[in-house]
Amino acid sequence: MRAPQFKKPLICTALLLCFGAPASVLASPFGYADLSNAPAPYSQASSSTGDYQRLGDQYGVDDGVSWSIDGGNTFGHGDVTIGQTITFKYELVSHNIGGHVFDPIRSWFDMDGNGSWSSNEMIFSDKYTKATESDYWLKGTPDDPIPNGSNAYNTRHWVNGAANDWIKTTFFSEFYLSENTQIGDLFLRTRVTCDASLGGIDYQDPSKNWTWQAVAGDINKMGPDGWLHQGEIEDFKIRVLARPPVVTVPEPSGAVLLIVGLLTLLLFRFRAVGVKN
Repeated sequence: MRAPQFKKPLICTALLLCFGAPASVLASPFGYADLSNAPAPYSQASSSTGDYQRLGDQYGVDDGVSWSIDGGNTFGHGDVTIGQTITFKYELVSHNIGGHVFDPIRSWFDMDGNGSWSSNEMIFSDKYTKATESDYWLKGTPDDPIPNGSNAYNTRHWVNGAANDWIKTTFFSEFYLSENTQIGDLFLRTRVTCDASLGGIDYQDPSKNWTWQAVAGDINKMGPDGWLHQGEIEDFKIRVLARPPVVTVPEPSGAVLLIVGLLTLLLFRFRAVGVKN
């Protein structure tokens, strides 16, 4: 979600830099609020603000992604084993109402362990669509476009310049660990952003009482690396274990069966003699 104070030259600079998904982190005019932490040779990802959406309850803390190997009964960050189905849980916390259309979330899992995420290793993609009030407006006036509590909308959704309408959305996905998955420590990357960081724009429409209008960005511009102005990145190491060997009990041989049969006959014979005596 975007705040109106980023409407002018800053938003133009930000959007020019965030088109596409570059392989390395681009210079940010705003500084970095969040950087990825997967080790080399994984490429970096970064964002400049977490004021409008994040993963989990705390920004900058990896608390928004977890997984389960028991069908969703318990979630954590434990080891997984070839042949298991993993249930991933993603928690996106976002502003419910804003000047842009949606907040996307995507996740990539390095299945082949080569230190990068290819397009076919994206295991999850979805988005949270914001609530609308008159075509996603942020109502203000030509002289007062910045939220400051001066009208009804600002009073409801802004307190001392910060939005107060956070909402959490939980997403789930399943992933089967096939025999083609690399054994060892693999990395999962999940990130969220705003469609404004993917080419979406705001503009003032004088014909609608100077409301802010939104044009949605393109989620396909969201890759696993590079700089996006808004959002958060969380990287997790997942240890993949080999499938346990199948233990088979050998069938008894013919000789063993013969001996067992003879012993059984002798036992019955002894019992019969005992009864006669």
